[in-house]
Amino acid sequence: KSVFNPSPISIPSYIDANERKKYEQGFVDIYPLIDNKKKVVGVHFKNDGKNISTNCAVIMSGGLGKRLQPITAKIPKALVEVRGKPILLRIIESLVDHGFIKIILAVNYKKEAIKEYFGDGKNFGVEIVYLDEKMRMGTAGSLSLVNLEQISGNNFLVMNCDIVTEIDYTALMNFHRHNKSLATMCVNKFNFKIPYGVIRTEKEEIIKIDEKPVVNFNVNAGIYVLNKKVVKKIPSDTFFDMPSLFHHLIEDKENIFAFPIHEKWKDIGQMEDLNSVNSEKT
Repeated sequence: KSVFNPSPISIPSYIDANERKKYEQGFVDIYPLIDNKKKVVGVHFKNDGKNISTNCAVIMSGGLGKRLQPITAKIPKALVEVRGKPILLRIIESLVDHGFIKIILAVNYKKEAIKEYFGDGKNFGVEIVYLDEKMRMGTAGSLSLVNLEQISGNNFLVMNCDIVTEIDYTALMNFHRHNKSLATMCVNKFNFKIPYGVIRTEKEEIIKIDEKPVVNFNVNAGIYVLNKKVVKKIPSDTFFDMPSLFHHLIEDKENIFAFPIHEKWKDIGQMEDLNSVNSEKT
C-alpha cells in the first residue's frame, strides 16, 4: 500500500482523440486507457510538440468487400462496424495512440462515404489525406500514387483496412528501424491440424507415422513498414499486390524482415470472421 498510487491519472478509452487531450497533464507523457470498469485496455501517448512523432500510415481502403455482401452493397468495407464502431475508425484511433500524425487513405469503392465520415482528420486528432484510385491497383499498386514529400522521415506504415488487432505499432516501427530493414512484413502464427495420419517414407519403406500432426505457418498479417526507396520498385498505373513486391525484394536480396505478432489479430474480410469478432465479449 505504501508503493501503489491510489489515484492514478487515466483516460477513458471510449472518448474520442480530441476529448482525450483534455485529460493530459504537463508532467505526464503516457496514460493508461481504461474502460467503464476501470480495466486497462490501451495506452495514450501525449504529443506535446517537443518530441512529436513523424510516423505516417497508408491504409488501403478502396476494396469492394465482396465477401461482406450484403453489408458492403450500401457502405464501403472501411465503414463496416466492429462492435459498434467502423473498423477504419478503430485502426486510426489505435495509430493515433501510438503517435501517428498523418494518415493517407487509398480509396476507390464508395469513396465519398469515407471522405464524408473522416474529412481532414482533425476531429480524430490526425491529418488525413486521400489517394483516389482510378482503377483496382492491389495492396501495393496505389503506393505509386503517394507523394513521398508528404511523408516525413524515411519509413511509413502500410496496412489493410479490414484488420482488428492490438499490435504494438511503436514496437513495430522500432523493430524496422533497428534492423535497418527496407521492408518489414508483420506475420501471424497459423496452426493447421492435418486430420489424417501423415506417413513418412523412403522410397516404399515406411519410416515414421505422425498421427494428425499440427503444422505451424507464418502468415501475412496485412501490415507492413516500408522505406521510401521501395516505392520506386512499384510499377505505375497497374495492379500490383504486396506479396509481389516482397518477391521482387527477395530476388534482389534486399534487407527485409518479418515482425511476429503475438497480440490479438483478426482479418474481418469474411462474414464469418466479422460475426466472430462482433460476438466477442469486450
